[in-house]
Amino acid sequence: MYYIENELVGRRLQRMRMSAGKGCYEMAHALGISEGHYRKIERGMYGLDARKMLLLQRKMGIDPQYLLTGKNSAEVPNHIAPAESIERNAYVCELLEYCKEQIEGMSEEKP
Repeated sequence: MYYIENELVGRRLQRMRMSAGKGCYEMAHALGISEGHYRKIERGMYGLDARKMLLLQRKMGIDPQYLLTGKNSAEVPNHIAPAESIERNAYVCELLEYCKEQIEGMSEEKP
């Protein structure tokens, strides 16, 4: 069983990949995973951990905030998303950690 959040992230990731003209193999290679595993991420069967999101940001220029929320960093006020690269990366890590805690909390609530 997988979560709706994984499906949403997967669809956003697929849109970003397609708009960049990249194939699944290129994305999988950037993440250091098999193409089959990557395809399952796009379908929402597997989620993305913080390390993979940061790899996507560094190697492919994909905004982790967009993957998680559907809004890119430019749509978030500057006082929330710092403009400096180091600060922004720290903010993204903090955001991903928060999301991880929320997801873990949701899985504990399920019977």
